Amino acid sequence: MAKNKCEIRVNKDFVNRLVKYKHGTIESFLGCYGITRMRYWQILNQPHLSKEVPCLTKLADFLGVSVEEIVK
Repeated sequence: MAKNKCEIRVNKDFVNRLVKYKHGTIESFLGCYGITRMRYWQILNQPHLSKEVPCLTKLADFLGVSVEEIVK
């Protein structure tokens, strides 16, 4: 089955581990960068629904990694 070119999948396990490693807890990370838990969930689980794909770039910048590292 061919993947849709627009389909973006975030490596959620990697992102969550990195967030916990760098910030201790996800809540600490969310507080530091002013991201709501709902928005964080949407970026990880439904990035294609985000009107702004730069949200992945912003998340990668916050974590100090490249977008390629957080996308499967």
